[in-house]
Amino acid sequence: MRRLLTAAVAVVVLLAGCGGSSDSGASTAAADEDPGFGHVHGLGRNTGDGGVYAATHYGLFRLEPGKDPVRVADRVQDTMGFTIAGPDLFLGSGHSAPGSGGPGNLGMIRSTDRGQTWTALSLEGQVDFHALTATGSTVYGWDSGSGTVLRSEDAGASWQRGATLDVADLSVDPTDPRRVLATGAQGLLESTDRGVSFAPAQVQPPVALVFADHPRTGGSSGPSAAGRSSLAGVDPSGTIWTRSGDMWSRSGRLDGGPEAFTAISDTDFLAATETGVFSSADGGRTWTLIASTTST
Repeated sequence: MRRLLTAAVAVVVLLAGCGGSSDSGASTAAADEDPGFGHVHGLGRNTGDGGVYAATHYGLFRLEPGKDPVRVADRVQDTMGFTIAGPDLFLGSGHSAPGSGGPGNLGMIRSTDRGQTWTALSLEGQVDFHALTATGSTVYGWDSGSGTVLRSEDAGASWQRGATLDVADLSVDPTDPRRVLATGAQGLLESTDRGVSFAPAQVQPPVALVFADHPRTGGSSGPSAAGRSSLAGVDPSGTIWTRSGDMWSRSGRLDGGPEAFTAISDTDFLAATETGVFSSADGGRTWTLIASTTST
């Protein structure tokens, strides 16, 4: 199983991989050519407008069922790390749009207008976060260059270094910002000291997960009786797993391996595969296509 997850994490890193210059990734397309949708790095639903947003290799897209994906601000920015931290509040990282003159590594960037404009907060030119997770003013990011988990307690303005480890995904517990989970080749890892150190989570899923996420709303408003808030995730095959207390359950399956996964609530999930972005309103049992990623 460790070999399986190691291979899956390697695939995620390969698909999400990019260079350290502003000419990487999207710049391979001709300037007058629409490069399309690209690999999905992150997903979220914005409570400000109810829209689903996908951060990809070729820009940030707003998605609506039955409509073509719309690239926000027509900006071909390689948004490697992405999370929606509040209504209309987006946090991101990655690489500047080709020809923009921006830095190769964006560091931590923030948008308060649904991705129409971005402001550099910190680490510009230094860091390319490939995983971001936030609750309140606490933000965790995985620096792909150094392999280090970084923590900010002032909404991304300044950072402290934590553990160095291979990470596919990070998820902070919304009920306790001191606790953060990481998925990777070592299985599900947990930190209870703000990312300074990680150890194997006490309750491991039956199959190692590529992505894991704490639901932000609905259902569980706090830790369970066992002291663990609910959790959802997806394994390399696309099988969805959910945890309540000390119990993991298989709840559904994607038609393909995952590129991104987000749990909005205990039953409301978003996921991306190589063919499209999907939503589920029943905990992953059934999935509805929001947007095809193969015809854009």
